Amino acid sequence: MIKEGLIESVENPAHKKSKLLRITAKGAAVFEDLTLKNARSAEIIAADMNLEELEVAVKVLKQLREKLKQAILS
Repeated sequence: MIKEGLIESVENPAHKKSKLLRITAKGAAVFEDLTLKNARSAEIIAADMNLEELEVAVKVLKQLREKLKQAILS
């Protein structure tokens, strides 16, 4: 990401040996573009679904996430 100019390494006033990473203007623009694309994609996906269907989907996804978390930790 540094090579692509999306983030930059800057001095860390709190620690002489460790650098900080900071998003650049180009990185912020890319992030904003991706955020807008994700929002548009979500709108397109949800366009023909009603609220009840979306709530069920969210519930199922949360259950799956918890089951996967338990499976990984056990």
